[in-house]
Amino acid sequence: NWPGPKGHWFWGYAGELMRKIRKDPGYYFSYIRGITKTYPYGFSSNLTPLFASLNIYHPNAVKAVLCASDAPKLKRAYRSLFEWLGHGLLVLEDKEWFRHRRLLTPSFHFEILKPYIKTMNECSITMVESWVKKTSEKAQIADDMDITPSISRMTLDTILKCLMSYESNCQDEKSTNSYVSKIYEISASVAHRMRDVNIFKRINAIFYATAHGKAFLKLCEAVHEFSDSVINCRKAELKQPLVKQNRKYLDFLDTLLKARDADGKGLSDREIRAEVDTFMFEGHDTTASGISWILYCLAENADHQEMCFREIQEQMGDRTDIEWDDLAKLPCLTMCIKESMRLFPPVPIIFRKLNKDIEVDGKLIAKGTDIVLHIYALHHHEMFWKDPEKFDPNRFLPKNSSNVEGYTYVPFSAGPRNCIGQRFAMNELKIAVAQVLRKLRISPSSDRKIQHAVDVVYKTKNGIYLRFEQRNCLT
Repeated sequence: NWPGPKGHWFWGYAGELMRKIRKDPGYYFSYIRGITKTYPYGFSSNLTPLFASLNIYHPNAVKAVLCASDAPKLKRAYRSLFEWLGHGLLVLEDKEWFRHRRLLTPSFHFEILKPYIKTMNECSITMVESWVKKTSEKAQIADDMDITPSISRMTLDTILKCLMSYESNCQDEKSTNSYVSKIYEISASVAHRMRDVNIFKRINAIFYATAHGKAFLKLCEAVHEFSDSVINCRKAELKQPLVKQNRKYLDFLDTLLKARDADGKGLSDREIRAEVDTFMFEGHDTTASGISWILYCLAENADHQEMCFREIQEQMGDRTDIEWDDLAKLPCLTMCIKESMRLFPPVPIIFRKLNKDIEVDGKLIAKGTDIVLHIYALHHHEMFWKDPEKFDPNRFLPKNSSNVEGYTYVPFSAGPRNCIGQRFAMNELKIAVAQVLRKLRISPSSDRKIQHAVDVVYKTKNGIYLRFEQRNCLT
């Protein structure tokens, strides 16, 4: 039912592909765009005789899998995260997943999200001011600058404040915050392991016996100690009415501690820590990737950048902060963000496991199949997108909405296990980009070519270099 390209007799096609990607992280993108022409629905592949998977990117297949009643995350693919994230929403299954999802959903109600807008503005403005300062030092025009480190620090700052009201000072380039440095080290370690073609290191017992694995365990232990201390302190605070009254807003940790199911049972401390660490992981790198690529797209497309700028100015006037009601009144910016996430989905690949047979247009996908769902390939599929490599935000105009079928565009996944934090993420994307455009005109680097890289999130091998010019200095 699902033929695929032949590969090495032992390593298989997936093994060969992983080796090529290890040498050139950008190889994946040209490869997967090309293979959709030969196998328009998907193809089967294997990694050694032990592991076989079905690769899909046709919207009918994507819909069938994402909407399946029993298609949890593929644990094998996320094994490298277990020691850090524990059993949080990312990897839970069955009744435990449903319980956690129900308990966490109120944390993303708009009344909870509203107060985060002020924090998102503050963190974004801090980043923008550092960029403005650099342009001031260089006669209002900054030399090519890699935007990715600053954006990563800004999104980490934002998630730490919204997650547990933690002031890390991580946007200060000279900051030596131990917790922040360990978060970066853990993320790098996870990415390195996921790229490793040595299948034996994918077995936890073997990996944790290596020097790399032992160092990873120490990092996880340190991060868990910090999370536990914050959770214990917050539990003590919530018992003191005066402290509660002085809080500016309920953060994510507050809502987790207060969450109760129908039987009045809440989350254990270990479960709370797993969810805190999970949202630290999911809400930092992915958002940083999204903001970086949006700014890149707008730098490359000056006409759309100026349309967004005018829209933002008309909506905000002389106000410094973007307010909650503004977010729904920025259609041009929203379309540009959506188109950027089509071209550069922050999470280009996700993994599922089928626990029941499903059928896609007469093709059987059997129970037990490991699914590799290529969001990047779906978003670039020539059967469903005209000129798929072109940046064209008008695809998302209301009059063109019928051309964007429901499952041809899934930057936040879809179905019952879609991204629970997508509204939080979209708010942060809009605010960060708007704050940049209000102060700065951005243009592409004159001589630095982007080297794309598939990783845990969609990144580049050599950063994203842009040029900045202060708008109040433009004539």
